[in-house]
Amino acid sequence: MTGKSILLLYPHNFTDVRLGVNQRFAGIIRYLNESGFAVDLLAMSNFKSKWPAETIKKGLPGIRNLYLYDHSAGLKSAFIRNLTSFDFTANRNLLEKKITSLPDYSFSGLRKMFNRIVAAHSYGFILISYIQWAKLLDGFDHPGIRKVLTIEDSLSASLIEQFGNDRLQAAFLEEETRRIMLFDHVVCISLEEMELFSQKAQGPGFHYVPVFLDPNPRPVGTKPEYDILFAGSDHPSNQRGIRWFFDRVFPLLSPDLKILCVGSIVRFAPDKVKVVKIGFADDLHALYHKSRLTINPLLDGTGMKVKLIESLAHGVPVVTTTAGLSGIKPELKHHFIVGNQPSEFAAAIERLISDNELYLDYSENLNRIFNEHFTTEVAARTLDTIFTG
Repeated sequence: MTGKSILLLYPHNFTDVRLGVNQRFAGIIRYLNESGFAVDLLAMSNFKSKWPAETIKKGLPGIRNLYLYDHSAGLKSAFIRNLTSFDFTANRNLLEKKITSLPDYSFSGLRKMFNRIVAAHSYGFILISYIQWAKLLDGFDHPGIRKVLTIEDSLSASLIEQFGNDRLQAAFLEEETRRIMLFDHVVCISLEEMELFSQKAQGPGFHYVPVFLDPNPRPVGTKPEYDILFAGSDHPSNQRGIRWFFDRVFPLLSPDLKILCVGSIVRFAPDKVKVVKIGFADDLHALYHKSRLTINPLLDGTGMKVKLIESLAHGVPVVTTTAGLSGIKPELKHHFIVGNQPSEFAAAIERLISDNELYLDYSENLNRIFNEHFTTEVAARTLDTIFTG
């Protein structure tokens, strides 16, 4: 049925809960299912996610057809093709740089597969989740299909932050903007990035849809086993944040505090008494419920931090840095307890743990903010303007 079927391009196995962004994407799929859409998914094998044979055999929840493209084969083909025409002498300086252009993963093999899928179905929408695949829509000639992009964070800003080559910032931003203009609608997780790109990219409709989750409050009578929880992947921003916490903040805290680290970030947490490390958790909800508070000690990064909204969804208060609040509306930021200096961050943790009245007031305030801004119900109102409007 035209208008009620959609093709999603999302590279990861969204059922893998270890990657925070997967929860957001799974929420979008649930929204589309509940809105009556038949959902097809084009994803990447040999990219970052694992695709167990049993997962493929059983199918993915909410997905009508699953298509997998071998990302590594596309990389090899592109590398060989570029190598044959690369002038090493003229580009010797470029070889010393880690990255000199915005990544483009719209490989020729993927483009052929993408076009075959589109030709075989009557899609009303195509949703692409990362700008690296946006150029699949270059020369796209299906005027009846509405094209939607989701921006989890600015790719150009993220690359400049990682590699520090400010000389390329303007060029990266210009190219990212050009790719954004291939779409009819752009869904932004970060308010700051929506404001930036909506000024630069004329044409698409822009929509602010932050991280959204269903509430999962701590069951009555559950007593916390841990004082502090940090849950996260081994993303470079998380690595820098956890090192700052343990190098600069941890020595200022009471030695009696019990700290839990969860996710692939545990590889960067030190082995210390009172520090518990769980690389993979079957039930992350239970670990939130067993924690008195969470920390978000990030020093940089773009987009919105899933771990921040996860904490609110579970009714667990959070101590954060200003950088950890990226993507949050400015009028909401002052409601959070923030510490940008090690002494401030440590003092905030100690206050929340020792002052039960402050803890309860802060928890109640963050619960109100979550219910008003970050629930699935709230997000659906904005998504409706794209998919049912």
